[in-house]
Amino acid sequence: MKDDIRIVVLDKGFIFCGEYEQRGDRILVRRAVNIKKYGTEKGLGSLRADPESPTLNAWGIIDAPKKSEILTIYCNKEKWEPHLIPVVQDDKEFRYIDEQTDDPSKERQDMRIVILDKGFVVAGDYEHIGDRIVVDNCVNLRRYGTEEGIGYLRNDPSPADLDNWGLVDAPHDAEIFTIYMDPVAWRPIMNGVAEEQETVMAESGSEEDVDL
Repeated sequence: MKDDIRIVVLDKGFIFCGEYEQRGDRILVRRAVNIKKYGTEKGLGSLRADPESPTLNAWGIIDAPKKSEILTIYCNKEKWEPHLIPVVQDDKEFRYIDEQTDDPSKERQDMRIVILDKGFVVAGDYEHIGDRIVVDNCVNLRRYGTEEGIGYLRNDPSPADLDNWGLVDAPHDAEIFTIYMDPVAWRPIMNGVAEEQETVMAESGSEEDVDL
């Protein structure tokens, strides 16, 4: 929500500040900046009214299961507002969520970077199926290639060192959080992964012979 600006601490030590919202069994942090370094010896809580001290990186829209949430700290809206991702950019990125569709004749738009337990980070077409998450046309982000962190790659995958992982299936409990990606920037890469996957299947025989 626009007036509910909080510092959000997630599992594995990920810390963000942005517009906080609960959606069912998930939390959404819009206009999110990652707090990379506190920049003060007073601790995390002191940053609620001090956005000048920390090192901040823009990470976009964070979507996480509630089980990943450790705590939140209410922030001074007036002081933090100028340091969050601009509203115009956030509205552009948020439309990725609105453009999701179940129409099989249209390209899926739910593309995310997915941070999993044990340090695995993948990206691709994201979907919930029962108590599992599936990432199709998946690439593993082996190296980020930028000091801005994972979130920078949401709009520009070019710095990253990527490996084709095809189709990834994981239990819901393994998910820490996700970051919405720009389909325009990432779709050519995803299409390339899909073509490579089809080539591997063709060389290995029929699809029925390939274990996914």
